[in-house]
Amino acid sequence: QIENDIKKCDQDKKDAMFALQNWQSTFNLFLADKLELEKMIELEKSRIESYIENIKNLEKRLIQYNNAGENKESSNIQIDLLDSSEQFQKEIINFKIDLDRTVSDLPKQKVKFLSSTLDKLIDKVKNIVIKIKENNKSITQQIKDINNNIKTYKDKILKSETVLVEYNQKLQTFGKKQNILEKEKIDLKQAHDK
Repeated sequence: QIENDIKKCDQDKKDAMFALQNWQSTFNLFLADKLELEKMIELEKSRIESYIENIKNLEKRLIQYNNAGENKESSNIQIDLLDSSEQFQKEIINFKIDLDRTVSDLPKQKVKFLSSTLDKLIDKVKNIVIKIKENNKSITQQIKDINNNIKTYKDKILKSETVLVEYNQKLQTFGKKQNILEKEKIDLKQAHDK
C-alpha cells in the first residue's frame, strides 16, 4: 500500500512537472507573440510619425509655391528662357538644313562629322527645352499634386490609427491572458509542491 502511495505521489509529481513544463512552453510562445505585437505597435507609431513629417514638408512646399506665385518676375524669366531656347533650337536646325544643302563641295567625312556634331547640339538643346518645359509645369498642377499627397498621407494616418486601436485591443487581451497564465502557474506549482 505504501509503495503504491509512493508511486502515485511520484507519478503526480511527474505529471505536475510535465504540466509545469508545458505551461512554460505555452508562456514562452505567449511572450513571443506579445513581443511581436508590441513591435508592430511601435512600427505603426513610427509610420504615423513619418506620415506627419511628410505632411509638414509638403505644407512647407505649398507655402513656398504660394510665395513664388506672388513673385511674377521669376515666372517671366522662365518663359523668356524657354522662348530663347526654342528659338536657338530652331536656328541650329535651320543651320543644319542650310549646311546639308551647301556642303556638296566638302569631303564626305567632314560633312559626316559636321552633321553628327550638329545632331548632338540639336539633341542637347532639345533636352534643355524639355527640362525647361518640365520645370514650367503649372504651379496649380504642382499645388494640386501636393494637396493630393497630403490627403493620401492623412488617409494613411487614419488607417494606421485604426490598426493601432486593433493592436491595443489585442494587447489588452494579452494582458488578460497573461494574468490567467500566471494563475495557472501558481496552481501548477502548488500541485507540484504537494
